[in-house]
Amino acid sequence: QAYVPSPLCAPVRACLAAGKEYDFAGVMENLPNKWPLTQTTFYKLLRDQGGYHTMSVGKDDLYQNDAKFHAFPGSTYPPVSWDLGFSDMKRSASKTRCLKEVANYDLFRRHLENTFVTTSENKTFWGKAIYEDCFHGKMDQGSQCIAETFIDTLYPDDFVRDEALEILKAKPEDKPWYLQVNFPGPHPPIFVTSEMASSVHKRKWPDPADSVIAQHWSCPEYGGNPEFGGRCNYGAELERLDNLMKSIVDQVTLEDTMVCITGDHGEMLGDHNLGGKKVPWQPSISVPLLCMGAGIQVGKTYGDPVTTLDLPGTFMEVAGVEKAEKMTTQSLVPALTTPSQPLTRQTVHSGLDEWRAVIRSINGVSWKLVCCIGKCQSAPTGTPEPSKGWSLLLYDTEADPDDMISLHWENPNIVATLRQDLPRGWCPNTNGVTAKPPPLSASTGAPQQKVPITAEQKEAA
Repeated sequence: QAYVPSPLCAPVRACLAAGKEYDFAGVMENLPNKWPLTQTTFYKLLRDQGGYHTMSVGKDDLYQNDAKFHAFPGSTYPPVSWDLGFSDMKRSASKTRCLKEVANYDLFRRHLENTFVTTSENKTFWGKAIYEDCFHGKMDQGSQCIAETFIDTLYPDDFVRDEALEILKAKPEDKPWYLQVNFPGPHPPIFVTSEMASSVHKRKWPDPADSVIAQHWSCPEYGGNPEFGGRCNYGAELERLDNLMKSIVDQVTLEDTMVCITGDHGEMLGDHNLGGKKVPWQPSISVPLLCMGAGIQVGKTYGDPVTTLDLPGTFMEVAGVEKAEKMTTQSLVPALTTPSQPLTRQTVHSGLDEWRAVIRSINGVSWKLVCCIGKCQSAPTGTPEPSKGWSLLLYDTEADPDDMISLHWENPNIVATLRQDLPRGWCPNTNGVTAKPPPLSASTGAPQQKVPITAEQKEAA
């Protein structure tokens, strides 16, 4: 029951940096990525008000469409006004952007270009060429992406872990510190080393929900080489991250350190015939959120909806730093220290492009109200047609984690309550918004009507 303020890389990271909801953080899409240069960040507040040594490694997505913004270690390129608030940084691009940016301004790209791998047959391969073949799924005969060449040091998440360990060692010993580790995975394209592929290939992985393209997400027969695609290999990416994060956490003392682990968005993995994210369905907007360390209850779960937007507010409270004006981030400290204590925030928001969603616990039920302009993208099978230009849908997120049955028609009072929390102008007409859903099948409990898969959905998958 943890949700992101927006299920897309740059917008959600802008929300966290600014401590503001999606509609107010200033970054509405990945491209163009227009981070407002005058906007303060909670990193700045931790550094300048709290005296913290603030650090970032990996893919933070606050780059103004400029690979040099802010900044390559040792570079004098960015003006002082472009200060994001980091005392030290080892920033790198995404799995994709590292192939587009020039080596001089991306650490991982430079690493690939400076790495050579020699096989047992005494053949030498260039790191960048190996990575490119793996990235594009070129793993057939003649490929440079083979078991002996695509080694751990060329895997992007391993690179970020190594950078995190280096920056931790270099931090001053006489100051409190904050470190944000931004792993580029798990994220499409899904490609893994042969060791990672072998760790998952004999295990059973669930099929996509409500999908006629499940075969696209099945895993290839393991042949001893790196692999591309498949839900099992996404699982391999997750398990690799578990180990990488543990190796970082093992370097700190949890008695005086707070550690939180989360994702910037989810992943559909074929659910509702869709890959990627960007939609209001549970696999896209809900993410893991685990915190541990100083003052945090061990082995406890907080069951009501929360937002990752409140992580900055949590860190600022722990650091004794006041929020900047217009920041709406709040603190999760009460839930972390006393899980039975309710939080001040009652409603969680998420949104992107042509939809907004609010999530709230009412009488012990976690309800999600989704408002879309027209028909929601990749709507689950049987979703009612829009009415008067809007779709207004209601889901019980715990009883129906696949968003299969909208309960808006049966719960008008819940709809009316949650609708007040939508941003101004969204789903303005409460009467007749979204048609009555079709009857349910007596055998399956699913809506009887079927929605054919579109060419766009096939291409996305």
